[in-house]
Amino acid sequence: YGASLEAVATQVAESALAVLDMKCSPGERLLRFVLQHFDRILSQRGFQALMQQEMVRFRDGQSSAMNILAKTAFEPIFRRADQIVRDGMRSGELCRVDPLQMMYASLGANVFYFLSAPMVRLAIPFDPLESSSIEDRRRLAIEFLGQAIFTDRRHGAQLARHVLATMPIPEHAFQEKRSA
Repeated sequence: YGASLEAVATQVAESALAVLDMKCSPGERLLRFVLQHFDRILSQRGFQALMQQEMVRFRDGQSSAMNILAKTAFEPIFRRADQIVRDGMRSGELCRVDPLQMMYASLGANVFYFLSAPMVRLAIPFDPLESSSIEDRRRLAIEFLGQAIFTDRRHGAQLARHVLATMPIPEHAFQEKRSA
């Protein structure tokens, strides 16, 4: 079990680090990283559910897998993402804020969307997990970040449009939901 979780976490880390190491501006890399994170949660819901379960177990002192996952995946990703945010602030492309807060706001919105969707569905007139709702939320999340984290909102909006145009939803994104 732990070895399987570690193998998947290693793949997640390699994929995330490949995006974080792209040859583009820090702001564009951050938008791409957040969009990739959204797509990973969407297309790998089983892994996401397992991670949430392990986080609860870890909080309760019942998981030894989280230490391995933190060293294998989370630490290198967060270290690199933190550096990108700092580079973006230094260059003047990104707003000067706490780098960790920027990560919580960016990635946390993705996690909260999928985690809360079943409950939110009871309070709104549409299903947030329907394909069209997910496509809208994906686009709106990146457009929001293009306006919220860039010092030049026009530049941020242009980058958001560019990132969305060059990173379509993965073809397999909705397959796991249908088979579940």
